[in-house]
Amino acid sequence: MCGECQQPVGYTAAKRHLSPESNNKLEQLLLKRMEKELREEGKSDEQVINCTRCDYPGFVSREEFMQMKIFKCQTCEHEYCPHCYEKPHPPMSCQEYKMSLNGSMNDQVLGQMVANGELKKCPHCNSFVFRT
Repeated sequence: MCGECQQPVGYTAAKRHLSPESNNKLEQLLLKRMEKELREEGKSDEQVINCTRCDYPGFVSREEFMQMKIFKCQTCEHEYCPHCYEKPHPPMSCQEYKMSLNGSMNDQVLGQMVANGELKKCPHCNSFVFRT
């Protein structure tokens, strides 16, 4: 609550105005409260996911977490991959996405595929095509 107008203060706004020590205490209190509520609701298999932008904790079942491709924060609506914390990248796996970001790795893979005879260059447009 705001000390002046008595209106509720959002989590993100509160974090900006608190000391690091107070932020840690706030986070611990929130997590304890949420975990208690989840136990009372019979949802003790929940996984905590902290937003990579605002650090607000979200909860999903472990099963849902394993299937999840994109996590969307309920507070700031930021979306990201909950497994590698990068921007959403379906249908690629996290490993495929990281390889796509690393151009030199792509060049190495292409070079190996050409050397192994899996790829060849099209004589008309110079694009790589799979050898059939």
